[in-house]
Amino acid sequence: MPNGLVVRNVFKAINIYKEDVTINKFAKKLFDDSMGPFNRLQLSKEEFVLLRAIIFSHFVSTGLSQYGRQLLLTEAENYSDILMKMLQVF
Repeated sequence: MPNGLVVRNVFKAINIYKEDVTINKFAKKLFDDSMGPFNRLQLSKEEFVLLRAIIFSHFVSTGLSQYGRQLLLTEAENYSDILMKMLQVF
C-alpha cells in the first residue's frame, strides 16, 4: 500500500492509531475488502490450508536455485491436484 500499511498489519494499525478515525476506517475497509471474497467462499480449513500452500509455493524468490524453484513449482502442482480432487468429491 502507498502508506506502508499491509493487510497483515491491519489489527496492529487499529491498536497503534486508536485515536485516528481516518486510519481506523481505512484499516477496517482494507480488511473487509480483502477478506470478504474468502468469507463468501466458505472454505473448509483443509481447503484454506491448501490454497495458502499453493500461493506460498508459487512465490519464487530470486535467491533460490533452479532446483529450489523447480521443487516449489512441483509442490504447488501437487497441492493444486489435491485441492482439485477434494473439490470434485463435494
